[in-house]
Amino acid sequence: MALIIVKAMSSKIFRNALLTFAFCLLPRGSALVIILPQIPQAFTPNLAPVQKYYFSRKNIQVVNSRESLSGASLTLPYTLAQPTNYELTPPDIETIATTVTVKLLSSTPGSGVIIARQGNTYYVLTARHVVESILPGEEMAVLTHDGKEHQVNTNNIQKLPDYLDLALVEFSAEEDYQVVTISSYQYPLYQTRDYELGFQDNDHKPYVFVAGWAFNNPKLVFNPGILFDNSASAISNPDILNPEKVTQDFRGYELTYTNLTSPGMSGGPVLDSNGRLIAIHGRADGKEIDENDQIIREYLVEAGLSSFRIKVGLSAGIPVQTFLNWATTQPIKAMIKIENTPPPILDSSLINNSWQPNLEVTSQDNPLYWLELGNQYWRLNRFSEAIAAFDQAIKINNQLSLSWFAKGFALGFQQEYEKAFGACARATQIQPDDYNSWRCQAGALQQLQRYDAALEALNTAMGYNGKNPADWATKGELLFALQQYPEALSAFTEARKLRSSYGLPDSRVILNNQGLILLILAQPAEALLVLRQAIALDSNYATAWNNLGWALSDLGLYEESLEAYNQAIKINPNSANTWYNRGITLYQLQLDTEAKASFEQALRIDPNYQPALEAIEQLK
Repeated sequence: MALIIVKAMSSKIFRNALLTFAFCLLPRGSALVIILPQIPQAFTPNLAPVQKYYFSRKNIQVVNSRESLSGASLTLPYTLAQPTNYELTPPDIETIATTVTVKLLSSTPGSGVIIARQGNTYYVLTARHVVESILPGEEMAVLTHDGKEHQVNTNNIQKLPDYLDLALVEFSAEEDYQVVTISSYQYPLYQTRDYELGFQDNDHKPYVFVAGWAFNNPKLVFNPGILFDNSASAISNPDILNPEKVTQDFRGYELTYTNLTSPGMSGGPVLDSNGRLIAIHGRADGKEIDENDQIIREYLVEAGLSSFRIKVGLSAGIPVQTFLNWATTQPIKAMIKIENTPPPILDSSLINNSWQPNLEVTSQDNPLYWLELGNQYWRLNRFSEAIAAFDQAIKINNQLSLSWFAKGFALGFQQEYEKAFGACARATQIQPDDYNSWRCQAGALQQLQRYDAALEALNTAMGYNGKNPADWATKGELLFALQQYPEALSAFTEARKLRSSYGLPDSRVILNNQGLILLILAQPAEALLVLRQAIALDSNYATAWNNLGWALSDLGLYEESLEAYNQAIKINPNSANTWYNRGITLYQLQLDTEAKASFEQALRIDPNYQPALEAIEQLK
């Protein structure tokens, strides 16, 4: 067998000629190693504080080795229920929320959701901080939707370990109350940027619904919103995850969403568009402000600050998968109903106006009134009104850095990145140590593809707080974009370490990106390990299957590589890149007809997909 090693230049014409050489001149059974200049393939940046991404492959890289594909799929420890086969309207979902959501009556009122029943015993999942101060034997009751109170045996309250902000409460009743269905489906909340072929955006923004009993509100609050992130990367203040503060801060928060919430709703359910439980609500981004309009501290808490505060950010919840991971060894495992199918996409025209909590500030002469009003507006997708409100806050006091940051944050959601950068830069001129505004600048610059400047801004932010795993993941992206691959790999590794130290699970996206960098660094065996971990976390992660196919191909395992590409296509049949990669593997298996058909399918998806056009021409 001949081994041919070619060093490629950066010219695209030369690369095309090299690929022609690969197809037409390389004898069957030869291994071709193309050492291409390390050009970034794809990643997804979003405006800070959220950066999510994944990568894809377009080049042939083949070496020989042996490895098996075992252990790549996810095995659920639960028996899955038959999926719901009909679509619900928001009023239908509200009916479900009303029947499964309960109010916890104690010294710290909160909300909860009925998740299981055994005989006359019902089990309520809530936020741990709602029941943390309840002593064994202390009186506590559950108020159900029919207005009846049921006593809780406080000796049986189960608090999840490692300070996860979840707890299980029991009550007994002869009435027949509805039990919520749990969804273990993982939303693919990531996007793609391809430097050569343009952008691929995940336009689907899933609607979710939060229910709970807000303080001083006589009715159950049921609020629509958009699921923004499910990887903890949109939490602006990592103090909530700080293990040195476990006596006051609880852990496990990963989901963020735009739904407006209020104290008293902690412990309430976050439901998908099929009315299934996906998370327990418990937190909200905010700032504690002193009488001089200076930020004393940031907080992530939905309940109980006695001092003045204002919300600028998102609501946060703990994914139900965290509870399921714990419940695998508990008796309740046999009592819960789980589905893992994707929910239907709701028509936005069906979403009615959201309930809005009262503002903390009532005087319109106070800039904080306009700040919190603007925050409510942008979370309701009323961006122009939000920016107008932030401008009014600036008009009243143009030296309040928080107003400039909030304006930049909203402008980023409107994809006005230059203006977003300018607003957040003004915030740091006023307050040079404003961590979130430096992150905002980094996100805007990243969208503007000014990667050196974005990295500089991010490094400045990390100088004030270097313990946020989301920042390390973003740094990995930027270093990747700057072709600094070993440094990018180290940044992703640090992000994983920090997530682990905060009690957060591994991130499928970070694992996938580590895998891609290892492939670029010609370490396919190491890439295989982390890509399998990504797939173990989410067996429906098409991008990881695609990169797994690349790793297996690089190891000479073409049959297994084909299996991986077929699985990626089964999950996402509309990826021209995957069909192209599959064609390459089929060619290596000497299945030229099938390879050509795979390239042609790539072109049906994207008629301008240049690698497939070139491959078909080279096969002639």
